[in-house]
Formats: sequence, C-alpha cells, structure tokens
Amino acid sequence: MLQQIPYSDSRFILKMLTREYGIQTYLVHGSKGKKNNKSAYCQPMQLLEIVATSHTNRNFQHIKEISLLYVYRSLSVQPYKSSIAMFVNEILIKTSPDAGHAEQIFDFVYEWLIELDHTSQPLTYHAIKFLLDFTVYLGIDPMNNFSEQHCLFCIRDGKFVKQGEILELHLLFTEEQSRWLYALMSEDKICLTRQQRIECLDAFIRYYQYHVPGFNECKTAGVLHQVFDA
Repeated sequence: MLQQIPYSDSRFILKMLTREYGIQTYLVHGSKGKKNNKSAYCQPMQLLEIVATSHTNRNFQHIKEISLLYVYRSLSVQPYKSSIAMFVNEILIKTSPDAGHAEQIFDFVYEWLIELDHTSQPLTYHAIKFLLDFTVYLGIDPMNNFSEQHCLFCIRDGKFVKQGEILELHLLFTEEQSRWLYALMSEDKICLTRQQRIECLDAFIRYYQYHVPGFNECKTAGVLHQVFDA
C-alpha cells in the first residue's frame, strides 16, 4: 500500500502497487467503529491481500475484502528501517512504474521489504542501493563502463564519460561520486562518511529527477539525512 487519501466520512482512496496491474487506485468503504476498521490495515508500505472489483469504465475500483499479507517484525518499530521504507514509498509514488512490468516490480519491492524487515545487518547503504537497483525496472539503469579514462558519470547519458567531454557540470557526478557509483554497481566494498552518504543519495535523486517526468523534490530524503548516523 502506497498512499491513503480521505474521500468522505466513511470512505477513503488507496493507491496501491499491485502484482497484476501495477499502480492502481481503489475506493474503500471503511467503518467508523473499531471492529473491522479497514483503514487500520492501510498504512504506507503495508503488504496487503485484497479482493477487488474490476471495471474498466470506472475511475476507481472497489475493494471488497482486505487483509494483511505479511506482519512486520521490526520494520514498523525501528526508526531507521521505517525511514528507509517511507523513502522507498515516496520513490514508488513519484515514479509510477510501468504496468507492463508489474509482476517483476511487485516481486522486487515485496522481497526487498521482507529482507529489510528481517535483516540485522547494518543498513548504511540500503536506500542508496534501492535507488540503483530500481533503475533497472524503470528502464534507466546506468551503464557500467567506468575506467580511468571514463571516470565521470553523466546524468543525461547514463554512462561514464571522459574529463572535458561534457561541459555542463550540472549533468555530471563529481569524480568522487562517480567512483562511489562504480563501487555500488560492481558490488565492491565501500565505506562512506555520513556526509558522503548524503551526497551519494542526493546525486542519485538528481539522476531520477532528470529521467523521470514529474519527479521533483524528494521530501523523505531529508529524513534519511537526519538518521544517516545510524
């Protein structure tokens, strides 16, 4: 579940990433009482199982049944994990990935969330690595052609270029950021300071902003900046 939007006193709209149809919006009839209150299930990044109508001539489909598909063990109670999940939630909303790859995207996000919930390993690069891995599903994955000659990553071209080849500096990662990207793409060990991780995350967001129409400010990135000491 990506987003809940109030619609009326007893109804609300859910934006969801579904395995069959990609991102869909559903109208849900809630309950004002505590019992069977569907809105209690509908928190961002919650994994749900639903039974819904399917009418091609309607703006909203209707959810008839809703239940938890998975109960988080740690993600909802550990602040750093929750912050990463909220960041990914915003990325999914802003990118609106192609329904043509719905199954692959859903499976990737589902498995990523389960792994995030289970892991006891350091989460230092989890959000940054998500941004890199997710580019594959958006069709904007960068080319891994790094060399000592091609040592600057070009945002526009999605590949490493030579010094002086691109004159517009705003289209380039710095040489240091480019080496970080190469290390992540090659799955090499990398050790960045808090400030370097902030710069790396922000550089990736610039890449998304250039290639994804309508991708503007990423508000949850600021939250990650605050918790990057964890």
